[in-house]
Amino acid sequence: MSFNIFRLGFITALLAMLAIPAHAAVSCSGNVNNHYIDSTGNAFITHSVVGTVQICNVNVDWKTITPTQCFAWLSLIKEGVSKPASMVFNYSTTACTGIPQLGTAPAPLYIQLNTL
Repeated sequence: MSFNIFRLGFITALLAMLAIPAHAAVSCSGNVNNHYIDSTGNAFITHSVVGTVQICNVNVDWKTITPTQCFAWLSLIKEGVSKPASMVFNYSTTACTGIPQLGTAPAPLYIQLNTL
């Protein structure tokens, strides 16, 4: 009897976990039209799909992004702008449109340069 109650509780808990919505990552592909760094080291890009968002800070950690990672990303962005080439910004959101703009944007999970 107690085994059946345990099994029923386990199945109920498993079904409850499956019902919890998960935020999937979304890849936003487009061109970077502009990029700049302000006087405090905040790095921003203007992406054809995402809009104008902060991606990192060259002086201090910003959200989960270190200055070292920031410089690496800025190198990719510089190459993407000079080609020009499509760039993918991956975010832990459900859609590319509606991402908060400027410094309120979430940190990208990764940045990818698409080349032919």
